[in-house]
Amino acid sequence: MANNYYSNVRWEVFELIPKKNQQKILEIGCGTGATLGKLKNEGYASWTVGIEQNHNCENEASKNNLDLFIGGNIECMDNELSEKFDVILFLDVLEHLIDPWKVLKHTIRMLNNDGIIIVSIPNIRNISILSKLIFQGRWDYQDSGLLDRTHLRFFTDKSFQEQLMGHIPESRIEKIERNYDYMSKKKIWMKYIPFFKDFVTCQIIYKIIFIKSYL
Repeated sequence: MANNYYSNVRWEVFELIPKKNQQKILEIGCGTGATLGKLKNEGYASWTVGIEQNHNCENEASKNNLDLFIGGNIECMDNELSEKFDVILFLDVLEHLIDPWKVLKHTIRMLNNDGIIIVSIPNIRNISILSKLIFQGRWDYQDSGLLDRTHLRFFTDKSFQEQLMGHIPESRIEKIERNYDYMSKKKIWMKYIPFFKDFVTCQIIYKIIFIKSYL
């Protein structure tokens, strides 16, 4: 399970990224660089950089053809990269940070004028969490998933959007995608009704753009 956590390819973000071969893409929390490697192979990037605090991922990252792997905690890095990027990925990372908004503000400086940031967050409003909390009084941390024991904060769609605008008012969410739980025929209808769709959403993915004068 731990290996999958670091080596999964996040295919769902591809449709949010323009397909331009000459792009430079940075991923914060890149794991083994599997997503960056596929983006490069599929013609979305010509230069890829990954930052990952798990140093055990470095050897695998070299196999995924990353141009640069930086080992370390993004919150402890004072110097930003001299390069400007077209796309920056935060895929299930912000919930692990002490001050995600400080990191996000710092990282925005590394974007090109028409650059985008893709953010994925776990959705704590999921029915699997709520039902255990309400009916069983349980809030049990796990090795991975929505209640990953390394999560320092939790988000819903509404709370994330409000905090993003509060901390970075120059930002704008251009598109939202959702990853849904495995759904039986009895509950598949829930994702089509606005009030209920949050309850069967496990991850929410945002494509974020910024006012050019801010970059």
